[in-house]
Amino acid sequence: MRNKKQFIDNKNPFEKKTRAPFSKNRTRPDQPQSRTRPDQPRTRPDQSRTRPAQSPTRPDQPQSRTRPDQSRTRPDQSRTRPAQSPTRPDQPQSRTRPDQSRTRPDQSRTRPDQSRTRPEFHENRATPEIKNNNEMKYYGFHACLNLWKSRPDDIIRVYVDEKRVREVSPLLKWCASKAKAYHVITDEELSKVSDSIHHEGICVLAKEPNSISFKEMIKQLKENNQPCCLIYLDGVQNPHNIGSIMRVAAHFGVPYIIGERAILPKISPSAYRVAQGGAEHVKLVALDDIKLSFEELELLSFKAIATSSHGGNSLYHYKFHPRTIVVMGSESEGVNAKLLESSKDKLLIPGSGLVESLNVSVATGLILGEYYRQVSA
Repeated sequence: MRNKKQFIDNKNPFEKKTRAPFSKNRTRPDQPQSRTRPDQPRTRPDQSRTRPAQSPTRPDQPQSRTRPDQSRTRPDQSRTRPAQSPTRPDQPQSRTRPDQSRTRPDQSRTRPDQSRTRPEFHENRATPEIKNNNEMKYYGFHACLNLWKSRPDDIIRVYVDEKRVREVSPLLKWCASKAKAYHVITDEELSKVSDSIHHEGICVLAKEPNSISFKEMIKQLKENNQPCCLIYLDGVQNPHNIGSIMRVAAHFGVPYIIGERAILPKISPSAYRVAQGGAEHVKLVALDDIKLSFEELELLSFKAIATSSHGGNSLYHYKFHPRTIVVMGSESEGVNAKLLESSKDKLLIPGSGLVESLNVSVATGLILGEYYRQVSA
């Protein structure tokens, strides 16, 4: 009985409570330990440095000796081709890839240089370069539209404010059909292009109109023996006054404005804008010799009259000759004394006398209006 009780105590299952706690690393008594496991953990830290995503090798699978060499090349490949997938151990690497990757940094270096040229391109686009002396920047809505109707072949480039696109759409369609360059830009950029804040939403780079000589004017006046009025400017150089006079002259059908070559100004973009398209219908003619030019015009039945604020015939009681030359002086000095002596008559514009004189463009408009009422109407 004693031996049987001792056998039962040895088989008592409650003796497990005295055993050590369960551990995952604890091996079973009936399973022999593998001798390769202590060597394998030593290689895993090295593999984790080069291939963090690689799964651990099995004890029964030998490690490949070529993997450390392949892992050394991957940092170089990642610098040149970050999107390249890792190569397989059984696939040999191509020896030409390092050479190809070396050329890619050179190609990428050219891209910043190309991007640096883009601001210069936009700057050149917003600032037209005048290559020839006979090119000029015209601005002003009605002035540019009259330029397009009168001299379309002289247009080189068109700049339009984005707010004016709908109003000038016929001009832009014509530019597209004729392969003429046009740019839609902002109001600030257009001010830089036209060199003026009074551009009225459009600027046109075009050739200057062909000038006409005095001989050519005489020839045309001989061919057309009709009533005609000419304007002679003596010292008037303000571009706004020039533009206003050209606008009034175009309204009343005056074909030519003459003046001494030394003091007759050349039409400017500002004067062209103020003329509102009248500069396309009135030509500036420079005279080399005033006395001889007036004598030649007298042979064509022209009669010169000068304006004065100090005396003369009243404008509204004067009967105009069919062919008349109206001499207009500057507001500060008036008409030259020699021109006053050579003129047949003097005209006075009556008024209240509260101011000494009128603006030269206003006075020109009053005289041409009376001439047109008497002769042309």
